[in-house]
Amino acid sequence: MFLLFSRSAIGHVSLLVFPFTTAFPVFVGLEILKGLSNALYSGSTEALVYDSLKAKYRGI
Repeated sequence: MFLLFSRSAIGHVSLLVFPFTTAFPVFVGLEILKGLSNALYSGSTEALVYDSLKAKYRGI
């Protein structure tokens, strides 16, 4: 609470920096999970397309 009433520049800067430093690891974790899910979805879609094309041209 002391930082709220201090007049030093360090106190004000730390109040501005604190939310970003606490939220950044959460953001990075969510971005990693999003990238992983996109990669898995892309791979499963590619496998479905490959299997359907293989089945389609197998009958020829």
